[in-house]
Amino acid sequence: MKYGCHSQKHNGVCGNKLMIRRDRLEEQLLDTIELRILNPSTLNQLIARCEDELQKRLIEIDRQGSILTLTR
Repeated sequence: MKYGCHSQKHNGVCGNKLMIRRDRLEEQLLDTIELRILNPSTLNQLIARCEDELQKRLIEIDRQGSILTLTR
């Protein structure tokens, strides 16, 4: 299977006639994901941002008095 410009294939309105085989596209995509996303620096930034957002949300919930506590 090959991928290319949808407009070129179906309407002929695009000059981009380039095509790429599925196996090559998948390999390039997975390599890029690994390089750009699945590296320690990016993952650490993501974790830090999630922690920050969680803390902000917990503070907001606390301000609203919405935190419930369970007692035995």
